[in-house]
Amino acid sequence: MAEKDRQNSSGKKGSQSTSKSEREPGLSFTERPLTREELLFRGEQAAQVMESTVFCLAYQSTIQSYQDQILASEEHETRKREGLYLKMYALGEAVGELGGFIHMAKNLHVDALHDEQANRREVEENRIGGLN
Repeated sequence: MAEKDRQNSSGKKGSQSTSKSEREPGLSFTERPLTREELLFRGEQAAQVMESTVFCLAYQSTIQSYQDQILASEEHETRKREGLYLKMYALGEAVGELGGFIHMAKNLHVDALHDEQANRREVEENRIGGLN
């Protein structure tokens, strides 16, 4: 019953549920180019994850566990060690993806600042040019 009274992201009341991608821009797999807002949103979300104490502890604990298992493995347990190395590699790839989202968002912010500065210079130059 409470679900019917909740509002979805568009502010409309109803029992329709919205997918996470509809509520939060940029959090779905897509083949279409992402909008600036979606890229910024992904960057902000990625930064929150990377700065999260819980995430950092979980990541460090997982890596440490894999390393301990590798060191404790028997010489003949090559497959086990390879599997653990692959898991560590995959975790590194996921963290790299988060870093990529953050980097993209920072570049968009820098580009926006440069555009704003260029527009201000142009306005100032036009103002000064109009006075002469």
